[in-house]
Amino acid sequence: MKNLYYIIGLSLIIGSCRNEDLNPIPEPEWAPVAEVQWVDKDKTFFNYSDLENSVFEFTLIGEDFGYEEARVESIEVFVSYNGESGAKSVGVFRELPAIVSISAREAASKSGIGLEDIGLGDTFKFSFVVTSEDGRVFSLYNNNICNLIRIAGVCTLDALVLNPSIALTTVSPAANSLSLSEIAATEDDSFVFTLNKRDLASMGAASAEVQLAYNDGTTVQEWKTLKTVSEFPSEVVVSATEAAELFGLTAAELKAGDEFLVKIAFAGEKGLFSNFGSKACGRNFPSNIVFPQHTNATGEIPELSWENPYGATTAPAPTTTSGTCSLAISVVD
Repeated sequence: MKNLYYIIGLSLIIGSCRNEDLNPIPEPEWAPVAEVQWVDKDKTFFNYSDLENSVFEFTLIGEDFGYEEARVESIEVFVSYNGESGAKSVGVFRELPAIVSISAREAASKSGIGLEDIGLGDTFKFSFVVTSEDGRVFSLYNNNICNLIRIAGVCTLDALVLNPSIALTTVSPAANSLSLSEIAATEDDSFVFTLNKRDLASMGAASAEVQLAYNDGTTVQEWKTLKTVSEFPSEVVVSATEAAELFGLTAAELKAGDEFLVKIAFAGEKGLFSNFGSKACGRNFPSNIVFPQHTNATGEIPELSWENPYGATTAPAPTTTSGTCSLAISVVD
């Protein structure tokens, strides 16, 4: 019992001597954080169609919210690959704002992989450790600070591996399959969709090939080009006859359960590229990463794709890579 009293007394003494000024968890409104801004729209992701020359770049800023206690001494930037543990340091930045620029090859090397191992839709996640002038260290990754600060402060930043254009398709509800009964009655049927695109960079493609692969339930035959589209948006009609003829068949030879896979392959300087079948579509980007010219924008938040301005009191919704990564034409009875 004597020892128990001693332990309790020692705990009270230690607690009473605690210096709150050195407490590493200050009030969230003045916790030092990192802020980032895009530098170049073409460098807001790793371009899968040209990984050898692809660069991810942003301006790194230390935010102290005007509090002397939160003045930023330095920010260390880390990178991890596809959610793997063991993030690697990219560097410590003391002269802020600073331009952080890293190539796809460098990001891969930091993550212990080769450039050839990077896949479409992969993610390189950048995280930040902020050191204040009084020596306190704040690891922002998974920290409550970034859940509380709504307008400024970035805990992580994703560099997604994307192709520079993503297909946007809308399938006609009246022609959303190929019907065997319609083929038997009229000798043909059609699948119809509207094709548009979203350019994630200024290098967007001017045309796209609509390619088909045929799946008969046993094998999937290779991709063949059906037609080229050079205007966006454009209505694309795929008839059962022309789809079947690509693979040496007639429309009458198609069977229920057959399927034509549709790939939208855009034409770029490095050849054709596509996001087909990847995890590139529908990924979220932080809402408070801006281009410098849009900082402090107020009023209604316009649709600016990657250029996300701050709102007057709250940040806008995250930008997503919405689009069509996969599309299929079913053959039904």
